[in-house]
Amino acid sequence: MPSDNGFNSYENRYAQGGRPYSGQAHEDGETLYASPVDSNPGAKDPRTGAGSPEDFQRLCQDIGKGVADMTAQIANGLVGAGGAIGSAVSQAYDGYKASQAQARERAELARQQAIVDARFANPGPLQTSGVIRTSIGGFFAFTFGAGMIETLFDLLGYLTFGEWLTGMVVMGVLFAGSCMLLAGGIKRLRAAKSLKSLKRIMGNRQVISISEISQMMGQDDARTLKRIKHLLKEGKIPEGRLDIDEKTLMVTNLAYSQYLTFLDSERKRSLEEQRAKQAANAAQAGKAPADPKLKAFLEDGNGYLKQMKQLDIDIDDASVSAKIVRIEEVVGRIMARAEDEPKVLSQLERMMDYYLPTTVKLLSAYDALEEQAVQGENIESSRLEIESTLDMLLQAYEKLLDSTFADLSMDVSSEISVLNMMLAQEGLTEDPFAKGKGRKSPAHGRTPGKDE
Repeated sequence: MPSDNGFNSYENRYAQGGRPYSGQAHEDGETLYASPVDSNPGAKDPRTGAGSPEDFQRLCQDIGKGVADMTAQIANGLVGAGGAIGSAVSQAYDGYKASQAQARERAELARQQAIVDARFANPGPLQTSGVIRTSIGGFFAFTFGAGMIETLFDLLGYLTFGEWLTGMVVMGVLFAGSCMLLAGGIKRLRAAKSLKSLKRIMGNRQVISISEISQMMGQDDARTLKRIKHLLKEGKIPEGRLDIDEKTLMVTNLAYSQYLTFLDSERKRSLEEQRAKQAANAAQAGKAPADPKLKAFLEDGNGYLKQMKQLDIDIDDASVSAKIVRIEEVVGRIMARAEDEPKVLSQLERMMDYYLPTTVKLLSAYDALEEQAVQGENIESSRLEIESTLDMLLQAYEKLLDSTFADLSMDVSSEISVLNMMLAQEGLTEDPFAKGKGRKSPAHGRTPGKDE
């Protein structure tokens, strides 16, 4: 039998606002349960607490939507994180490339600076020695100068004249030596200053005009040229050279080589213009152009003369320069003689093929030896030998010039002999074959003194 308690409980629940149960009953042991009436689709099952299918469907939709939103947020977060990582990687790579570019730029600047530094000697040692010499020389010059003054006034004191004179001589010698040391130090300081200024002004350039250097240093061209020559002579610009006109400074062998190439091209252009002018003059005068052999002879000779002129500028020894000038003068006369009388070219082949090239080669060797900072025994011996050879070459060129006039001398002698004979036959001069026979009187045709 169903329990009254259960039925009463049902009634109580219904009376308290609960939902009514249907008339179906379920038997579970001794307890009778009634199914609730499905009057509210959203009501929960009192036994299990589960909702209706619509609630379950909405719950699944909400869960799916939440999962989708979470997935989208995760995806967006991954995309953002990936973009941030990519941006960071890109920035790091750009920074790496920039640092590499800066490193290459610094390396290139260091390389260029090393090249520039190699073109000039280090002014540091020169300046240091200048400071030392100036300090020592100035100190002792002041000391010994004061000693001279003191000795001078000691003549009025207790020194004898001999002691006073000895003291004055000693102090004078020491004072002069100190002054020389002081002057040498000042000269070195000026040279170091000029070297620093020149290095700063040149920068990466290999060629510069003397006038620009003077303008930058604030001094006249003559003083600038004098200081640059001193630096070149002392070897402070190892590859430094001046042009022929001494208006341009070149600090590298490459620049000097290009300058020589330019001179050669200018020489060839000048020769071409001269040949064209000569051909035009010959055509205008109805003459045939000059012999090609003569053209080649003159062109080669002018080339050797140009090289000797440049070597004369480079070589500092005055006696050697004087010999070069004399050789240039004699060779120029030989070339002028060949131009006037082309038939002498056969006598000058050895001069053009051997003598002139050897002369230029010897002068180049002398210039190289003279530039050496240390003049040892071998260098001095070679220089003296070259100087002696130049004297011998000068004599050879002079004899060669004289030999080009041999035919002319013979022609002149023959002409003079014929002229004397003709004049003698005409009675205008004394018969050269009648010499020693006595002279006839102009009035009687007799030898004076025979009738006496």
